[in-house]
Amino acid sequence: MFPGLSQLKADPLPWLMTCDEPVVRWWTLRDLLDRPDADLELSAAHAAARESAAARTILAAQRRGGAWVAEKHLYSPKHTATTWQLDLLADFGFTAADEPVRRACALFLAWQLPNGAFGLVAKAIAGEACSTGRILCQFHRFGLGDDPQVARAWDWLATTQRADGGWHCRATIMRSAKPSCFLATVKVLEACRAAGDTASDLARGAASFVHGCLMEPRIERYTSPTLWSRFVYPNHWYDVLSVVDLLVSFGYGAGDERMQAAVALIRQKQNADGAWNHDSELAFHGPTLYNFGTIGAPSPWVTFRALRALKRYELRGNEE
Repeated sequence: MFPGLSQLKADPLPWLMTCDEPVVRWWTLRDLLDRPDADLELSAAHAAARESAAARTILAAQRRGGAWVAEKHLYSPKHTATTWQLDLLADFGFTAADEPVRRACALFLAWQLPNGAFGLVAKAIAGEACSTGRILCQFHRFGLGDDPQVARAWDWLATTQRADGGWHCRATIMRSAKPSCFLATVKVLEACRAAGDTASDLARGAASFVHGCLMEPRIERYTSPTLWSRFVYPNHWYDVLSVVDLLVSFGYGAGDERMQAAVALIRQKQNADGAWNHDSELAFHGPTLYNFGTIGAPSPWVTFRALRALKRYELRGNEE
């Protein structure tokens, strides 16, 4: 699979391939075992993921107008409203070819603000970088990156990027002298990766800001030791797993001290049987529509995330 497998406390791959979550088995074949797109087992696993209990639960909760829970607010409540379900449907392999995705995306397009940012409520008057980045990431993953409204959102982000490379969630005079919001910048950087942009000035600036915050105990907004070490799925926010996985795409690898410290934490948290636990409730607490695991118990979802981050990190190290 990858050279660092021998450094693990135990090999969790057999467990991931036989667990009760079809989505995890598909991910494992695709991202850990590198099965080609034409592989029949991979195709069957993808189909099973789309028909999984997790996918069916989420799709069954969608309202006729395309939203989840509330028609007039696409963000709240956490983590059952529309924004969060699109994160999951993208993870589960759905695209704009699927009617439920098209209906939900149409709401965001209809509520786009004149400046290009995406609104999360009807008649919104201000856009937020974290939400706009999250939605752009979803749109690119769904195959909607060529939509002209997507280009307008990128233009807005380009004009609101700050000198430190990041963004505020929402620009205000009170925050003008403060560091950018880490979470907002992570979400924009995830959108850059989804769009295949790892080299633009916007992407490089964002990656530099995110890297400079990695493993820091506390900065202005949304970084804390609690979040770094709290491994969960769904990963609506961030942790060491997501940030290591992300930064590898922008050139940060085994020769970097911050990345080394982050990877050491990932290895430390592995159980003796090879799995990683579902550590806690999601950040900014709120239920999910589907039960993704028991807090404190081994999690196939989290274990996959940890293995993928380690694999990408080590492959990047082999290129340096």
